[in-house]
Amino acid sequence: MDAAPDSGKPDSQASPDSQTPPDGEAPPDAKVPDADATTDRMAMPDISPDDVLLPDGDATTDPVTDPISDVVPDVLPDVVPDGVLPDVVPDGVLPDVMPDGVVSTCGIMPRERFLFSATHPDASQDSCLSIDAGFPGLVHRTVSGAVRSVVHGDAGNDHNIIVTIDTCTGDACSPQNAVFTFNSAIDFTLPVGAFVELDYTITRTWICTYFMRIANLPTWDGRTNPVDNTTKLYFVASDGQHNPNDKTSPIGVGIQTFPIGCMVDAGTCGAPVPADTYYFKIASGGNEITLLMGESKPLVVNGQTLTVRNLRSYQTTFCDDYWNWAFTMTPL
Repeated sequence: MDAAPDSGKPDSQASPDSQTPPDGEAPPDAKVPDADATTDRMAMPDISPDDVLLPDGDATTDPVTDPISDVVPDVLPDVVPDGVLPDVVPDGVLPDVMPDGVVSTCGIMPRERFLFSATHPDASQDSCLSIDAGFPGLVHRTVSGAVRSVVHGDAGNDHNIIVTIDTCTGDACSPQNAVFTFNSAIDFTLPVGAFVELDYTITRTWICTYFMRIANLPTWDGRTNPVDNTTKLYFVASDGQHNPNDKTSPIGVGIQTFPIGCMVDAGTCGAPVPADTYYFKIASGGNEITLLMGESKPLVVNGQTLTVRNLRSYQTTFCDDYWNWAFTMTPL
């Protein structure tokens, strides 16, 4: 159900349909979570439910509005190699955030996420609430300028990051500030004074999905970047899209998803893939990594080493609950 903006760039890397791993390829090793380490729940920030991927509250009360429900039976089929998945997941173990060192297994559905809003110099806004719902409602925009400030705070288990970009061009204009407010499971920063480009998409259907790419600009407005005149990425994030390849292919990154075998013949109810817990396979050039939920690994992208984090990668059995896919990329 995702829609991609017409960026004018070639779709250089198409995403294959989700599939089971090829013959002979086993899913990446997953650690069995300690039951005592997965019971903490996240204090969700005070944001309108329309602007979050999942509402706070009891995870099993309303399968329509709260798709983090206990949809996996207590006893799971042993359909993967011994030692990869536990046979039994403790009832009710549904952590909001992966504990340190613990990666995904069946029945664990974290809420790690990424979202943002933008306020432009003319006071117009791009956010989940500012976009008319549609199929899809969509905004795609590119903003360039100089970083004036970066303010870090906390919002529950998320990082709250406020970035101010001066978009004024020329030597004789007053500041034209665009302000971006991020809520992110993964922290990031930008060097003050650097010239940067933010290319982003917000799509609204049943819920809002987000994509953000922040890159350094060697030159801008006829001037050399006073901080760093190289081409590199500062931050990439995708939240809510099973197939973001139209947005990652311009930076030479391809995304695939593979099930780890938690649920057999569970159906889709309109979802792009059958209900299951998945892992990401992310490739760039000749480099490739696999990531279970909660895992972070380095990946070389165009000569730059980035840390890639799998925030969420699962599909529930609920209809219209297709948004549990998210990852971030930050400089190592």
